[in-house]
Amino acid sequence: MWWRKVLVIVGLLPIAAAVGLMVLFAGMKGTANHAESTCFADIDARPGYGSWSMSGELWPPSFSCEIKGRDVPTLTIHHPSVGILAFAAAVVVPATYVACVALSVWWIALRPDERRRTDQLVG
Repeated sequence: MWWRKVLVIVGLLPIAAAVGLMVLFAGMKGTANHAESTCFADIDARPGYGSWSMSGELWPPSFSCEIKGRDVPTLTIHHPSVGILAFAAAVVVPATYVACVALSVWWIALRPDERRRTDQLVG
């Protein structure tokens, strides 16, 4: 019956939304940790620098570390790969997840009822 499909879809959508949010937050947290580690590596590689700030934009994907020191000039280092990673974590992964959930709902809603199909084969 059609109402069984509706119950399955309504029951699975909150679970899918919760899993999707966990994947999104894990991706964003991982991206932030990687960006921070990248800036720390920039400081460690250059003597005389002690503080840093990060800046980035989602579109066009960009990321840069601005490292500062007392007796040395401020240096800006660009890391395009971190910007692309942030774009993927914030846009590509959630869009792909939503598309997969939508295809799953579409598949559940349009597949024929198995009980009716087996009754037709038997009888």
